[in-house]
Order: sequence, then structure tokens, then C-alpha cells
Amino acid sequence: MIALAHDLGHTPFGHAGEDALQGAMASWGGFDHNVQSLRQVTEIESRYHGFNGLNLTWESLEGLAKHHGPVRRPSAWLKTFDERYPQEGGLLLKTHASVEAQIAAICDDIAYHGHDLDDGLRAGLLSLDDIEAVPLLNECLTEARSLDWSGYSSFECEQRIRHETVRRVINRLVSDLTERTRLNLAELAPTCADDVRYAGKDVVAFSPAMARKNKEIRIFLYANMYRHWRVVRMARKARLALGQICTILGDEPQLLPPPWREKALHYQKQSNEMAARRVVADFIAGMTDRFAMEEHRRLMDLSVLG
Repeated sequence: MIALAHDLGHTPFGHAGEDALQGAMASWGGFDHNVQSLRQVTEIESRYHGFNGLNLTWESLEGLAKHHGPVRRPSAWLKTFDERYPQEGGLLLKTHASVEAQIAAICDDIAYHGHDLDDGLRAGLLSLDDIEAVPLLNECLTEARSLDWSGYSSFECEQRIRHETVRRVINRLVSDLTERTRLNLAELAPTCADDVRYAGKDVVAFSPAMARKNKEIRIFLYANMYRHWRVVRMARKARLALGQICTILGDEPQLLPPPWREKALHYQKQSNEMAARRVVADFIAGMTDRFAMEEHRRLMDLSVLG
């Protein structure tokens, strides 16, 4: 559940979109995709007679709140949300997450590396020669290149080498993670979930050597892919577009589609501008990239009706 739901709060265009929404909502409580994921499953979903949300377990909500680790500086909304569970002492925000949430968090990291490497190579933002600079990537690439590729065309060969390299990177990370976590759990010997929460460190972790290699991959991707001029240019356009959508709809909520319009106007009539703006943020956070681009055209392009 944590793996499926932890990104529900992500805006269109990923972190660029979140930056735009955070800026546009700065005077109205800000925006954080982790908090938004919790809001999505506890408030925004309205399907049942007696309550809002999906009626998830305490452990599920705790995992969503802490899948990145202890929450040192919770937002005002998260503090208020935390007070709903007095018998459990809240969501224990300052402790470490459960084993399940720790698994979801670190596997998210592994999945990002695998997908981003594959995307970067396929899109031409990176070349196979580029990744030779990173020790773990170079090891996996060397193994892939050493296979017998006779009988394949040069195009097919490069494509398959890419996939063989990425699968080896994922396998190295997952294998190390599994083994180190097994050792950590044997050392801690937890008898209950709270033993993990109060362990003082994550028990689901890479070995120190693999943690360094994982960090090297992250640094490489940040410098060579996330800061690639084509990616930066698209992120700039995404921030501008989403910021404009948020400003226009926030200033004129009557432009929202139903039922968002009715909800925002209801709060405005109560002079609750904070809540009205939050409705706009909720609407935008639920958009896909394509829907956000279409909404921007509807709001900005005179040739588009409605």
C-alpha cells in the first residue's frame, strides 16, 4: 500500500511542478507532496457515507507519513492530523518508520535509478560511454558488453546492452540491500514493530560500500541528466505553466470545473481564502502532465473555447 500510494501527492511534471505549486501556495500554507499523499487518502477521496478518505490502518498512514524517515519538522497540517490518534501517541513522527515503509522508501530509490538510467540512455541524454565514469555502472556495462553479441545488428546490440546493464545495476542494489537488511535484523533481533521504530537508524539499508556506490549514481544522474539543458528547459516551462494555472484559478475559482468550483466558492463565501486556495492546489496536484498542459491551453490560449 505504501509503495502504491506514496506518490499520490505528486504534482504534474514531478519536482518542477512541486516547486511551482510550493511557490504559488507560499502564502496559503505551502505545498508538500508527502503531506498531499496523506491528504489524498484521508480527506480528498470522498466515496463513503460515514467518512472521508479510504479508512486505512494506522500503520498504513504512519508508513506514508514517514516513508522518507523521521519527520523532524512536520507541517501545521501534519501536526493537526497527528492529533487524531491520541491513543497511539500520534503517528510517532520523530521515530523511524516500520520495516515495510523503509522497504518502500529505499526501493523507490532503486527504481528511480533504474528508470532514470534507462530513460536517459534511450532519450540520448546519456550515452553508454558516459556511464563508464561511475564504478558500479561501469562494472555492469562491462559485464553486459562481454556477452556474445554475434548475430545481433549494431542497433539491436546497443539496445540490449542498455537493458542488460540496467538490470545488473538493479540486481546489485537489491541483492546488497537484501543481505545487509538480513544482517541488520539479526543484530537488532526485534520482537515487535516498536523495536524497529526506536532502533535509532534504518534497518533496511545498503552496506556502507554499496551506499557509497548508490550515492555516486545519484550524483552522476543529477549532474549529467537532471541538469541536462533539455531537462532544465522543460522543467522551466513546467514551473511557469503550473504557476500560471495556480494563480489564475486561485484568483478566479469560478473557472474551476465542478465539483471543485462549488467547493472553492463555498470557502470564499465563508471568507476562508486559505481553504479556497487549498482546493485549487488539490485540483492541480491530481492532474496528469497531459491534463495540465491542456488546462494551461484552455486558460491561456484565446483560440481554445471552454
